[in-house]
Amino acid sequence: MAIIKAVNSKSSIGTAINYVSKKEKTEEKLISGIDCNPITAIDEMKATKELYDKKDGRQYSHFIQSFNPKDTLSPEKAHKIGKEFIRNNDKFKGHEILLTTHKDKKHIHNHFIINSVNYETGRKFHTTKYEYQAMKDKSNELSKDHGLTVPEKTKEKGKITSFNQNKYRVMERHFKGTARSYVIDTALAVKKAQGKSTSREDFIKEMKDQGYSTNWTDTRKHVTFINNETGKRVRLANLEKTFNDSNFTKGGLTDEFEQTLGRRERSRGTKSIDSRNKGVKRAYEELHQGTDGQGLNQPPSSLKRDSGDRRGKQKGTRANDFDIGRAKEHIRKSASENARSLGELSKPDARTRKIEQEKARELERANRRELERRIERNKSRNRENTR
Repeated sequence: MAIIKAVNSKSSIGTAINYVSKKEKTEEKLISGIDCNPITAIDEMKATKELYDKKDGRQYSHFIQSFNPKDTLSPEKAHKIGKEFIRNNDKFKGHEILLTTHKDKKHIHNHFIINSVNYETGRKFHTTKYEYQAMKDKSNELSKDHGLTVPEKTKEKGKITSFNQNKYRVMERHFKGTARSYVIDTALAVKKAQGKSTSREDFIKEMKDQGYSTNWTDTRKHVTFINNETGKRVRLANLEKTFNDSNFTKGGLTDEFEQTLGRRERSRGTKSIDSRNKGVKRAYEELHQGTDGQGLNQPPSSLKRDSGDRRGKQKGTRANDFDIGRAKEHIRKSASENARSLGELSKPDARTRKIEQEKARELERANRRELERRIERNKSRNRENTR
C-alpha cells in the first residue's frame, strides 16, 4: 500500500532539500534527480526561477509516498517505484525534482521536492484536488503492479476516504446507518462548509450554522471543532490523519477558500464585462445619432414614414447621418493629448530615461541568456551521469 500525501511547508527550497537528503535518513544510492543533478539541484532550481523572474511565492511542492510496513519492500524497490510514479505523471513534466527514499522509520517512504517553476514553460506548479486524486490513483496502480496492498475507499457522498481497514469498516457502518460516528459527522460538516466559504470568517459562520463552534486563531496550533449539541471535540489534524486528506489542514482549507473566491470573481468579472460592453454600445449609438435624436437602429415604422415623406420637404437630417461636430471635437482632443505626450518625450530627461531603460533591458536579456546556458550545461551533465 502506498499513500500519497502533500506537505505544507514554509521552509526555503534549500532547507527542504537538505532535510530530505540527511545521511541519517537515507543514503547516496537512494537520492535521485529527475531533470536535475542531485548534487546541484538547489542551484539548478534557483537558476530556473531566476531565468523566468519567478523568485517570489511558493518555492516548491513537497509530496510523500508512504508504503505499508506489512508489505515486503526494500528501500531500493521503493525508490524505483518513486521514479515510476514521477515518469508516469504528465503533471511533473518539465519540473526539476529531487527524489529521496527514507528508511529511518518502520515504514519506508519517498520524498519528492518539486521545483515550483517549469524549466520548459516558465509556468508555476499548481495542483487541483482532482489532479491530487489522480496522483493517488496512479500510486494505487503502481502498488497493484508491484504486488503491494491497495487502500480501499468509500464511494458514498462526502468524498471521505480512509486507508485504514478498521476505520474503513466504521465508515461503512456509518453510511449504511447501522452506527454513528461523530468524527465522520464532523468531517462531512467541514467539507460542506469548506465548499461554501471564501475566508476563515465565512467558514466559521458556515460551521456555526451546522451546529459547530470552531476554535481557529493564529495563536493556536490546532483547529478544533465542538459539536454544540453533544459537546464532542474533534481536531482538524485528527481528520487529516484519519482520512489522509490534505484538505483537512489549515493550508488545505485556505487553498480551497482562494479557489472558491477566484471562481466567484471570474463569474462577477464576466458580468461586469457584459455591462461595460452595453455602455460602450450606448455611447457608440449616441455618437452616431442624427440631429433629430434618432439612432441607426430605427424601428420599421419610422423607416416607412421616411420613405413616405420623400416627396415632401426633407427638413430633418437623415437618421444615419454622422455627427460631424462631435467627431471633430474628439479628433481635436486626441491630437492635443498626443502633442503633449510627444512634447514630454522630447524633453532631455525623458530621452535619458528611455536610453537607460533600453540599457537595463539589454542587460536583463544578457543575464537570461547566461542563465539559459548554465541550465543547459547542468542538464547535459545530468544526462551524462545517468548513462
